[in-house]
Amino acid sequence: MKSLLGMTAAVIFAALPLTTLAQQDDPNRPPRSGSVTQDFKNDARQAGSEIKDDAKKVKTSAKNKTAKAERKAAVARCHDGVYSYTHKNTCSKHGGIKTRYK
Repeated sequence: MKSLLGMTAAVIFAALPLTTLAQQDDPNRPPRSGSVTQDFKNDARQAGSEIKDDAKKVKTSAKNKTAKAERKAAVARCHDGVYSYTHKNTCSKHGGIKTRYK
């Protein structure tokens, strides 16, 4: 039993310097507080904000690509901001043509 506990402790203490070095390599990681619970909460908070930032970037990129595709296919832009794709009755229900493209 003592040898099993001794081996377990040796494995845990041998792994500690590796995790400490890994934590020092990441400049974005907040400093360690010494409390495992608080460190876990800080890491979770940071991961959540990174996920939200990535989701915003993807959403913005998709909107920009959609807007470019709409502008390329549009015949005109109406006064209320709607794009029109037909030559007949262009923007007749949207306050008239603001900009004609084709």
